[in-house]
Amino acid sequence: MTGAVSDGLFTIQAIATRIISLSGDLNFGNVQVGTTSTKTLTISNSGNSTLTVTSISYPTGFSGSWSGTISAGGSNNVPVTFSPTQDLPYSGTLIVNSNATSGTNTKSLSGTGTQIPTRIISLSGDLNFGNVQVGTTSTKTLTISNSGNSTLTVTSISYPTGFSGSWSGTISAGGSNNVPVTFSPTQDLPYSGTLIVNSNATSGTNTKSLSGTGVPSTYSPQVTNNNASSVTTTSAQLNGTLVDTGGLACQVWFEYGKTTSYGSSTTKQAKSTTGSLALP
Repeated sequence: MTGAVSDGLFTIQAIATRIISLSGDLNFGNVQVGTTSTKTLTISNSGNSTLTVTSISYPTGFSGSWSGTISAGGSNNVPVTFSPTQDLPYSGTLIVNSNATSGTNTKSLSGTGTQIPTRIISLSGDLNFGNVQVGTTSTKTLTISNSGNSTLTVTSISYPTGFSGSWSGTISAGGSNNVPVTFSPTQDLPYSGTLIVNSNATSGTNTKSLSGTGVPSTYSPQVTNNNASSVTTTSAQLNGTLVDTGGLACQVWFEYGKTTSYGSSTTKQAKSTTGSLALP
């Protein structure tokens, strides 16, 4: 659009201008995949007539629809959104489509999609303590693992009665930590339950069963005698069963004789597990 003024000698003609410029920080930095971040694009018109914006074109990952008019000397703010769908860098140039007569109608954008933080906890280790004498302790190892992609923070571990093992700290992605777990029975009875590892895990299993039995400090091994076999006039095989070791290393043997006073015995043998006994 133009305009002209004349006094008969001179004619002054005004040319319509629509001078576009774009501003705003459109570097989005790191944004988690599946989330969004928004910044502001400012479109300005430093010309002398109204600028009409018809659309805005964006590279992949960015969006922000707006169309309308901007008066001479005016500006308009447009929200621009970054929405990464993959953990990789995004960049490109947006284009403001308009009837601008001059100026700059493009602007660079950038951002990086990052992985959603995961902290996947798992617990392992044999926490079946078996028989433990009252007033004593037995220790086994609990292993806490993190198969996620970010650091796992353990704040505490909760135990059922009879069991203990304090630890708190961090476990890096793909790492693990060993925690000593102690069984300390105060009564001669079975103990069992579930420990709980308290943490900021996003998934996984944070519980594990424990068991153990408190036995009296005077607890003795238990044996049974079975019938002799291969009996002859001069020899026999003596048979029995070590039913329970009492949690101790044992020595086993048979006493024998022609009367209940016995008088003779076999050679003592070391045995640390239950099972059948057969001695000639």
